[in-house]
Amino acid sequence: MIIIAVAVRVRVGELPLAVTVKVYDPAIIAAPPPVRHVLAWFLARRRAPVAREIYAKIGGRVLYDIDDLRIVCDGHLEERKKEALKVETIIEEEVEEFLDWWELQQNAVPTISSLVKKANRIREKEIAYTLSKMQGLTPEERERLEALARAITSKLLHSPISYIRKHRQDQKTMKNLEDIFNLNHDHNVE
Repeated sequence: MIIIAVAVRVRVGELPLAVTVKVYDPAIIAAPPPVRHVLAWFLARRRAPVAREIYAKIGGRVLYDIDDLRIVCDGHLEERKKEALKVETIIEEEVEEFLDWWELQQNAVPTISSLVKKANRIREKEIAYTLSKMQGLTPEERERLEALARAITSKLLHSPISYIRKHRQDQKTMKNLEDIFNLNHDHNVE
């Protein structure tokens, strides 16, 4: 025989605020104290879904126990694990991109910088020489001539710079390029 006790707390003129349902099972009550707790826990787990359903039908709020919360937490944990895998992939990609950038900074940028500086020194020297020979040019004509020289220098540097970026890992190639363009020897413009 199972005894069910129902307690309803109400306010005057309102619907029930809370309903408490307690199940007293003589098998549990009669059991010795060490067994009573285990037996109550086992029966409560088996009856909890039925009790929640009955309670919801009589207008009460659905109450959840710690096991229900654990199920929800486990579900959220699985979602976080999936998102963590996505984040790890993003981090790996970003680290790889950073390392490529760092390698470029360490290997290619000094060579590219030296090459561009040398080309600009040559361009400036040749423009100054040419403008000194061409008297009577208007400021607009001088600017056009300088823009032409910058454009030619830029176009000539494009292929070597692309090659340097592509082969930045090969130290021998970088050294050969520095030797070909005379970048490390002296800074005198020929």
